Amino acid sequence: MNSLNPANQPAFANGIFLPQMSVKAFAKAQSMSEESVRTQIRLGNLPAIKQGKYLYINMVALNRRCAEEHERYTRSVAQGGAA
Repeated sequence: MNSLNPANQPAFANGIFLPQMSVKAFAKAQSMSEESVRTQIRLGNLPAIKQGKYLYINMVALNRRCAEEHERYTRSVAQGGAA
């Protein structure tokens, strides 16, 4: 993508910059199809931001979700529970 492509533009929510990744870039980075990524967004498994006709992965929310899941898993294992 070149720098003039609107899909490369940053997302803002209430004037706050949100680190993001386009569906296409996320799919490529994760070796997934774009349709698989869109399906995971529809199912609520990937946090997304819609800006006009473009959809972006909200990387801050995804990072937070992963950290919370890791913490729950670690706590469960430390308590002797099944993972």
